[in-house]
Amino acid sequence: MSLLAYFETYVAVLKTGSFTDAAKLLKMSKPVVSKQISALEKRLGVQLLHRTTRQLQLTEAGKTFAQYAQNIVATAFEAEQSVQTVQNELKGSLRIAASESLAMTVLPKLLTDFQQAHPQLQIDIMISGDFVNLLSEGIDIALRMGTMDDSSLIARRLLTCHFHVFAAPIYWDNNEIPQHPTDLKNHNCLIYSQGPQPDSWKFKDESGDNLSLKVEGNLRSGHGQLLLDATLNGQGVMMAPTYLVTDAFDQGKLVPVLESYKLQAVGLYALYPYSKFVPKKTTTFVSFLVDRLSES
Repeated sequence: MSLLAYFETYVAVLKTGSFTDAAKLLKMSKPVVSKQISALEKRLGVQLLHRTTRQLQLTEAGKTFAQYAQNIVATAFEAEQSVQTVQNELKGSLRIAASESLAMTVLPKLLTDFQQAHPQLQIDIMISGDFVNLLSEGIDIALRMGTMDDSSLIARRLLTCHFHVFAAPIYWDNNEIPQHPTDLKNHNCLIYSQGPQPDSWKFKDESGDNLSLKVEGNLRSGHGQLLLDATLNGQGVMMAPTYLVTDAFDQGKLVPVLESYKLQAVGLYALYPYSKFVPKKTTTFVSFLVDRLSES
């Protein structure tokens, strides 16, 4: 039996004035209450209560100890409440790891809307294209594309990312438009270096047959926006997810090619560690992402 449990029993006896009423308050039997008080007195080496058939009276030692016991029990209760508040309310800090392209294109509007609903929550964005260790880096949620193999993490699928091959009009003015994926061997392909096999672009033709093509180019980077800027400047051909290039498409700054050949789609996931008690801030934000991105 913990010392704090003995303190709680003693304080309940003080509050109710009898073992019988203390037992009702604590939802235990009267003999258990009596046994715990006796055990506490034995541990302290003093008598805390004078027991009579009609009432209980505090000894001098009991009066002195009562002040400390009441403070300790009250402090323990406050500590429990504060932890539960942090667990259940959206306060404190939420640390999110995401690639630069996601952080620059997908997250800004979502974060604004979420924080307007939860103004007491501070969000910390960590830009990372690598699969970081969430626990060692103190990350609550990581947003990642691809296949999720880490069984120590919970993975919630947010959406399916579709990819396109494209270049700026100025590039196509000076280069022949490819009619088949293998024609890309004659083009300067700008390569996103994060993820497995970055220089292997995987297509599927109209018959559903798979084609994996090794591409080459004079620029590779883990920063999607840098590659997009280079593509807009006419440096080469790029493969990227729809969310990164929507505005440029709509404005006519990019021209897609090989549209009859579908590129391999991948899932966008929210990852967070397994835990018996997942913080409400984590589950609430992930559910928010699922709802909002499913609408897009």
